Amino acid sequence: MDATVTLKDVAARAGVSVGTASRVLSGHSATSPAARERVRAAATELGYRVNARAQALRSVRSHAVGLLVSDVRNPFFADIAHGAEQTALASSYVTLLANATGRKPPGHRARQHRLPALRHPRLRLGLAAALPGQRPADRGRSGDPAGVVTASLLATATTVLSGALTDRVGRRTVYLVACVLAAVFGFPMYLMANTGAPVLIVLIFLIGIGVIHAALTGTQAAWFAELFTTATRTSGASLGYQTAASVAGFAPFLAVLLAESFGWAGPAGLYVCIALVGLLGVLSTRETWSPERRAVLPAGQPRRAADRERHPSR
Repeated sequence: MDATVTLKDVAARAGVSVGTASRVLSGHSATSPAARERVRAAATELGYRVNARAQALRSVRSHAVGLLVSDVRNPFFADIAHGAEQTALASSYVTLLANATGRKPPGHRARQHRLPALRHPRLRLGLAAALPGQRPADRGRSGDPAGVVTASLLATATTVLSGALTDRVGRRTVYLVACVLAAVFGFPMYLMANTGAPVLIVLIFLIGIGVIHAALTGTQAAWFAELFTTATRTSGASLGYQTAASVAGFAPFLAVLLAESFGWAGPAGLYVCIALVGLLGVLSTRETWSPERRAVLPAGQPRRAADRERHPSR
């Protein structure tokens, strides 16, 4: 294409005004069939191509959509980006992909200045985020590794202490308190996470994993096993664990769907609902080791006597 060919040259070759040539080449319907045919023929003959950047500035529309994802290397977000690109292309839009998190390479700001059309004050660029409510900044992630490690250490101690506590106050009581804490902590947990503050992120791990989750697991080992006789204890407890794991496997997908519809409140509500389901389960399950049972047992061999009391037919 000759770089000197302009819209005026096309209009002159077609014998129409510049305005008519512009409307034809931009797809405007307010032109006659004869004019459209002449303009298109002239543009083809002269090798004229529409300047997309100039057209975007004139129409104040870039026909571009910026897609912001957490990490483009994540296959989940790669699928989202692919679907968004196909949908955009169907409407004659292009997609500009960017990462919301991760370290920026040196000089990335300088390279941004090489895109003057996208930075034009009159140009409208649509922006879409992969997950509603997610902030396009890498804030708080520095606290993730420290939070996980510290919470794991705390969880080890909490698991042992909660197990010992169930021997004194009962299995059901400790589990009930942990379920209540989980239900109460659901929405504050997501509010704290949305701040992106490293200290609050670490605090979430400490409370959620180090205290609540560890208190539940510290109680489950003894309580769930004691709900069955020795003949069915292993299979009964294992069946409960495996069934729960199978159902819980869909939780991440459900959380994403809720996040797309309701933002962070969706998965927060799911977390609270699961905690309430656990609470109902606790209220409908009998106690197996209460202080009253412990008080009436002989000083020697309390475990064996308690087992005979729960299962006299054994």
